[in-house]
Amino acid sequence: MPERSDKGPRWLVHWGGCWQELEPLKIITALHEAARRAGERDPFVVQEVAESVWHLLTREGQSRRLWIESELRQQLTHLLRQLGRGSWADKLILSPPGAFAKTPCSHNQDKSTPASLAPIVAGHAAPSFPQEIWRRGYESYAQEVLETLVPEPLAELHRRGVVTLHAIYHPWQLAAAPVIWLPTMRDSQRFSGAGGKALPQNSLWAYWESWRSWIGQAAIVGNMEFDLLLHRLGEVPVLLRELALLSRYLGLSLILHLNRAAPAAPVQRTGALFETEQFWPSADHLATIRQTILETLQDWLNCAPIFLVWHVHGGSQTPEVWSSLRRLWMEADGRVSLVRDEGPIGSQFPEAVLAVVGLSLTQLIAHWEIAEPEAVLQRCRSLMKLVADGLRQWRERLRPTLITQVPPFLLERAQVWMYVTGLETAARHYFDEAERQRSWQQELLRALQQERQQAAQRGAPWCWLSASPPEWLESTRIPWLGSSEACGTTWQLRQPEEWALLQRQTLVLAQAFDFLTIECSANGFSGMTQEEMHHWLCKVTRRVPWVRLRLRREVTEQPALF
Repeated sequence: MPERSDKGPRWLVHWGGCWQELEPLKIITALHEAARRAGERDPFVVQEVAESVWHLLTREGQSRRLWIESELRQQLTHLLRQLGRGSWADKLILSPPGAFAKTPCSHNQDKSTPASLAPIVAGHAAPSFPQEIWRRGYESYAQEVLETLVPEPLAELHRRGVVTLHAIYHPWQLAAAPVIWLPTMRDSQRFSGAGGKALPQNSLWAYWESWRSWIGQAAIVGNMEFDLLLHRLGEVPVLLRELALLSRYLGLSLILHLNRAAPAAPVQRTGALFETEQFWPSADHLATIRQTILETLQDWLNCAPIFLVWHVHGGSQTPEVWSSLRRLWMEADGRVSLVRDEGPIGSQFPEAVLAVVGLSLTQLIAHWEIAEPEAVLQRCRSLMKLVADGLRQWRERLRPTLITQVPPFLLERAQVWMYVTGLETAARHYFDEAERQRSWQQELLRALQQERQQAAQRGAPWCWLSASPPEWLESTRIPWLGSSEACGTTWQLRQPEEWALLQRQTLVLAQAFDFLTIECSANGFSGMTQEEMHHWLCKVTRRVPWVRLRLRREVTEQPALF
């Protein structure tokens, strides 16, 4: 549904004299409440009727820019009766004044970013705040967000567990975004010009607090070793120590991409003591910095929400660096991932994440007792459409707050990380044959893919489909949020030779998923050289792109799928 017409916004005047833009969110919320009082419990039916009502309302009043609340209420009840929803119309006409004012008035809305509660880092919550206090604060905060910011059908699906909206715990913020993690003199001048004190060149604390104001869960650092080229080698452990302490203090996960291929152009950096310097990075210098980074991270990777993504490519690497990396992934359980280095970071990760959303097929089937597998496909299409339209309205509500903080166009390019749980369970529920299960899963994922493309054409944010939630949710995940399926779909490997067991199913899902995670036993890969690992990753990703190997100390179970 469109947020506003091409001729400009439509305005709604409430009974108290408050003016608001007339949005589909207000119509959906009012109709959902009226339908619930009339006995309708299916949010998909409400969504379809609301779309029809909005279409008829905008078509009949194309030239009308201003609505009075009482007139709008009468027009909606008239349209509901025309659509055969007389009981809804009776409940809507009896609703109290202000039924369409579920959000603050535009001229009274506080444009400042509310200070959300800092997420709890697993094992590092402040000892002075008992978990019960955090739980009550999170529940109260999320409940207010569900009632004021989230479209009501989407909020109801979240309460039922069909949809998991992680964004309600950090509203007005992007879930994840790339950052330039080291401040420059230009940043110092910007802070000083805004009325604050001048920012020292290497003072990360004030600099990172500015990022924290518009990043909710994770910051992506793309080329850490290249950013450190202009610093002395002895400063690297100090800077990484500050960065690790910052991640714990701010409750912000860090995704560190290392071992990227050397740039084709000279490195350019603006600092405090010089204007602009261009130089070609030395391979020996880069190797020394990478080894220092890995050695420093050994002390922090298990005690701070930091995740390391190591890019494996065909270029030569010193044995010392590879030895430090293997020692690191043996000690850090699940914090080190390997990817094949090809193309920009966006090919392995969205440039920015607007929100993280989980879809539970088992909860969808259980709540509506869907007996036919074909009906699940149709419900998933409607669910994807509802989520995409709801998140588009979510993005519009974030725009006034983020437009002065985030880089240009970052909000427009931000994607939604959507992971699907219960896929194999649902397939086994309807079919006994393994081949029929794979065919049905492929059909369902293709339906989701088609629906997200149609939603993107309507202006909704692009939904980035993944088989599992992002790993950085584990460090900031609230313990009482989600179900037993929160881990999503992953595959386990003990030895590289077991890849043949996974190829068939993985290739089926790779046709629809944008990202796949394979959990590997670190013991099975500890003896491989970099050339052997690169050759093996090339073989894995030849037909399955966007795959990430997540290394764990020990893989104890093979999934029931096999």
